[in-house]
Amino acid sequence: MTAKSRRRITIEDVAIGDLRSDYFNPRRMSDAGLESLTRSIREFGFIQPVVARRQDHTVIGGHQRLLAAGRMPCWTPGVQ
Repeated sequence: MTAKSRRRITIEDVAIGDLRSDYFNPRRMSDAGLESLTRSIREFGFIQPVVARRQDHTVIGGHQRLLAAGRMPCWTPGVQ
């Protein structure tokens, strides 16, 4: 990889309402699994950020974390 082809990754705080789930995301989570993920995020925070396109804020990684974060009031996930 050349120095020119490297891109700097930045993590920004983005309001949950500004993020859009990708319609084509095939993964689904059971209610019990989503509740477990929500409890985990409450206890440990976001270990891995949600990945979204900068241009349109479409989520390309972390759909389930986004759903869990939406269950918590006043929570802003880090977005990469």
